[in-house]
Amino acid sequence: MHKQGSKGHLFITACTVLAAAFVFAAASQAQASFSKGPYLQSLTTTGVTVMFDTGSTSSAKVEYGTTSSLGKSVSVSSTSKPASIRVSGLTANTTYYYKVTQGSSVSSTYTFKTLLTTGLFTFAVYGDDRSNPSEHAKILGYVKARTPAFAMNGGDIVYDGSNSSYWTSQFFVPAQSFISRYCMFTVPGNHEKEASYYFSYLGGHDGKKWYSFNVANAHFVMLDSNTDLSTTGSQYKWLVSDLAASTARWKFVIMHHPLYSSGEHGSSLTLRHNLMPIFEKYMVDMVFAGHDHDYERSRPIIGPSGPHPVMHIVTGGGGAPLRSLSGGFFTAVKLESYNYCMLQVAGDTLLFKAYDGSNNNFDTVYIVKSGLGYANGYPFTTVGDQAKLTTGFEEPKTAVAGF
Repeated sequence: MHKQGSKGHLFITACTVLAAAFVFAAASQAQASFSKGPYLQSLTTTGVTVMFDTGSTSSAKVEYGTTSSLGKSVSVSSTSKPASIRVSGLTANTTYYYKVTQGSSVSSTYTFKTLLTTGLFTFAVYGDDRSNPSEHAKILGYVKARTPAFAMNGGDIVYDGSNSSYWTSQFFVPAQSFISRYCMFTVPGNHEKEASYYFSYLGGHDGKKWYSFNVANAHFVMLDSNTDLSTTGSQYKWLVSDLAASTARWKFVIMHHPLYSSGEHGSSLTLRHNLMPIFEKYMVDMVFAGHDHDYERSRPIIGPSGPHPVMHIVTGGGGAPLRSLSGGFFTAVKLESYNYCMLQVAGDTLLFKAYDGSNNNFDTVYIVKSGLGYANGYPFTTVGDQAKLTTGFEEPKTAVAGF
């Protein structure tokens, strides 16, 4: 009897293993039916847009909750391709679990965290990831390990924005592990070609070419430098109004084309002429760009419209072919390498770190604000004052572990 029981037990165990393998295979097949996503867009303190593409336009739902049991859901009777479902009524600075179902397609369960209204937060900036998916995946792997609140991408996300296959191979495949858990706020580069794919895939921001958002005491402005930014244009007028209305302690701008760069493309003098006066007037702290495939941080720059200085960072090392740069009168640090930037904001302090393609920290800036100025002597008087143009900055006393 004991032997027969053992055989029966073995038979049941084998069936259980086969059944589990079948369930796993079915789940994997269902997840594989998502050609894109699910991924996150337009993250705020109280909501997020979940986007995905299963090839269907049938009814779909997003289940979510503060535990893996989920418990709440948002359903729609039909979808577009890609689909977009807004989840609202969330609590700030809270981790949520979610999964997507459309027909027989059921995604894995992922997590995301809503933005905070006050306190310390970390974010990442990078760009020009087109053409080399393996390097892109590596960069995002480094960023993901540092658990940012969100990431910003400066454009040239794919080699040809009018070709759907590039969106799959150069963005959604290498980025899926990241964008399913973290929101990526983007601006278009010239390689996106203002194509409809950019706005349908990354259109969680109501399809707007330019927009802004707030996180704690910081204001973020996302510009489309492929579109008219002349002083009489609609984007410029929106920008002036947006900056003038913001009372945030920190202000950041990101666009694809740099105002200051010594790379092969170089500086956009027209953009510099049009935009620097309002960046200075409305006290923008940092301007991020790409276009040149390298890293370059400017010295603090004060123009004729000062007195507020602006630091410019080119971070175009997300995977596009690397190029040389010569350095200019404005250059503080330059590097020909894949790269990404991490920033940590807490009240009146800012910690900035740049990392190369091997995840080595090669540039650090620490700023402490005091009144309308800076308590630690940063920035220097003008970019032209050579006697004061050193690269030394006060090192931070503390930082969040792993940053």
